[in-house]
Amino acid sequence: MVLVSTTLKVQNVVPKAYPSVGESVVEANYKATNGTFLYLQDTRDWYAWHRGNANILMFDGAVRVVNDINGDGYFNPGFTATGGTSESAGYTDAVCEMNSFEIFNGIFLSLDIINKDKFE
Repeated sequence: MVLVSTTLKVQNVVPKAYPSVGESVVEANYKATNGTFLYLQDTRDWYAWHRGNANILMFDGAVRVVNDINGDGYFNPGFTATGGTSESAGYTDAVCEMNSFEIFNGIFLSLDIINKDKFE
């Protein structure tokens, strides 16, 4: 196994904004200003077990309910899936099913934290 070192500039991977539940996602509207892709967490292992819903336990003990809007059994955080099937690709359309302010699916929380000039 060979590991390839990859360096990504933060400005190229932090999105301009995150999609909201119910929006049909167009990647160009959200990707980083200098980036080529919208980077999100893959949530295809979070299956809708409870009649099209899942209960997500948060670190603080709270529980969030996530709804599978389109009935494919998966929760799309904002990927631009096009015409696949749930068996082959997981997500069947580009409709966002998870708000990033409720369950964060990005890779960084804030550019401000990363771009600090000095420690406290």
